[in-house]
Amino acid sequence: MLTKEKESLQTDCTWFDFLHEGTVCYNASQKLQTIKEQDIKKLLVFTQDAQKSLDIFEKQYAGMTKELLEKEINDLKIQSAELTKIKREIENSKRTFTQVQWLELRQTSIEIRKLKAKGYGSLEGLAKEKGIELYGKAEFEEFIKSADAYLNTFTSEIDYPNSEEAKCIYCNQLLNEASSDLLKKYKAILVDTTRQDIQKQEVKLSILFDLLKSISADIKLHYSSYGQDTDQQVIQPEYIEAYNCSIAKLKSAVDSETHNGIEFCVDYDSTLDLLQKRIDELNESSAEKNKTLSNLESEKLELHNKINELRDRKIFAEKKDDVLMVMKNYAIKNLLEEKQMLLNSGSISAKTTKARKELIEQSFSNIFSKEIEKLRRTDIKIELGFGTKKGEPNINQRLQNKYALSEILSEGEQKAISLAEYFTELSIDGNVSPVVFDDPVNSLDHHIIDEMAKRLIMLSITRQTIVFTHSVLLFNSLLNETEQPYHSELRKSFYRSEKNFDLCGIIYEAEELNSVSYYIKNIEDLINKKEGLEKDIVSKGYDYLRSAIELTMENKILKGTVKRYQKNISLSNFIKISGEDIDKYKMEINDLFDKCCRSITAHSNPTEIVSAPNISQLKADFEKYKAIRKNFS
Repeated sequence: MLTKEKESLQTDCTWFDFLHEGTVCYNASQKLQTIKEQDIKKLLVFTQDAQKSLDIFEKQYAGMTKELLEKEINDLKIQSAELTKIKREIENSKRTFTQVQWLELRQTSIEIRKLKAKGYGSLEGLAKEKGIELYGKAEFEEFIKSADAYLNTFTSEIDYPNSEEAKCIYCNQLLNEASSDLLKKYKAILVDTTRQDIQKQEVKLSILFDLLKSISADIKLHYSSYGQDTDQQVIQPEYIEAYNCSIAKLKSAVDSETHNGIEFCVDYDSTLDLLQKRIDELNESSAEKNKTLSNLESEKLELHNKINELRDRKIFAEKKDDVLMVMKNYAIKNLLEEKQMLLNSGSISAKTTKARKELIEQSFSNIFSKEIEKLRRTDIKIELGFGTKKGEPNINQRLQNKYALSEILSEGEQKAISLAEYFTELSIDGNVSPVVFDDPVNSLDHHIIDEMAKRLIMLSITRQTIVFTHSVLLFNSLLNETEQPYHSELRKSFYRSEKNFDLCGIIYEAEELNSVSYYIKNIEDLINKKEGLEKDIVSKGYDYLRSAIELTMENKILKGTVKRYQKNISLSNFIKISGEDIDKYKMEINDLFDKCCRSITAHSNPTEIVSAPNISQLKADFEKYKAIRKNFS
């Protein structure tokens, strides 16, 4: 009954599989049987701040592409440049027109009004006194100019026309009392400097007006330094709008001649400070994105881990009841096991099972280390973890106790570790059923292919081993290793598959691939039987002929000193090479091999063959090859 009761207690949840290996919550889910309640409680809370952080991280991760980062950096540079240009414009305005110029403008306006009231009041009074009806009109102005010129004629006579003998310069008659009185009054008015003073002040005022008008009251952002509104329009910051309004207010006061009652209201310093603050923020953001761009992969990995931690924390919080239920069931299960121990001798069996488990795990780790060494991957420090997943044994591998292999290692490195683990399982497994490998060296570094071949051959000693591969290097490594004297007892077979004019596949003895006679026989069959289209026959024939030339070069001409796809050089055969024969036939051999390469469909040929060879040419080239080969027998 106790056993059934324990089995009925749920201690696993399907959503555990959705957690990410290595996260705090994942590790906690694997230790719910032993973890303390105070340690688990802090993992069962997911705050709004945590959700905000998760949203920010996910948005950042989605934007962490090279193209998007480069665009964002360029946008930030453009925004910073625009704000810098505006800042310079406002700095120039600050140098051009300040409170000093505004007060000067107001004072100048006041002076002009005073001067006009003084000067034109006297002249107007004189015009009224004498009954001059044309006052204020062009004719009056011409008259005043003439009077001024008349009086200037007597600049040497200071008292003119005060003298009793003063005469008119035009008729040379003595001036009567009325004429003398009028000239005295004109002279008193016209020699006054009020008019000139007014002109000077008006010039000064005009200059001040121009300075104010040169300052723009319509500064706008064309780039989204402060974002966009709901209508996708560029947001104009309030302090820029306030600056524009203050300038516009001064200009409006000047235009309406109400400026004397307006105080200077332009806050240059605050505006410039806010602009500089935003420029600094944009430049800082640009620098951070440049740093992210230069370390994109590591930054993405770090951010990815943060997202996984928060996502798992969110799941844990949402499944709080499940977690507490599992912990409660574990507590009940442990209590039942304690009671069961008092009733039977199961504790001995449990200890035996535990001891066996520890021995198996230790054995697995030891064998795995040896397998890693055989595949030359001892530079990768793998940490193995043993557990169960859905009731089945489960092994997980980590780097530095926190990184999954896929987050750090290349595809080839991951494959080497997977193979080492598989070989370890085969070593521990008592079963000797056949095993099949499908292209096991794909993605592996070329320098460990020989080691892989040796490991496959060692495995084939204890069980039938079948290997499919496209790798010529692995094929030759297997072939050469099995031909060594210490493998003379080993039963092995090598096969190759080949399409037959794209109609079907044919299986061949693969050892024949290194036999010249194999290719000679195939060429003869093609020429004599002539089965299929001529272009296919010719292409296949030249393919065979090329391989025959390569093998002849290895075995006959170079006497086995070097061979295709093999790393060893046999210097003992070097003395057997005939340099004289090579010099004699090297041009013919090279031309013949070059023609083979240009005549087969499998070869990369950048230019189209103008005149494809036919069967007769193939036969002639084949006979030429055989004649050359005889000279190297």
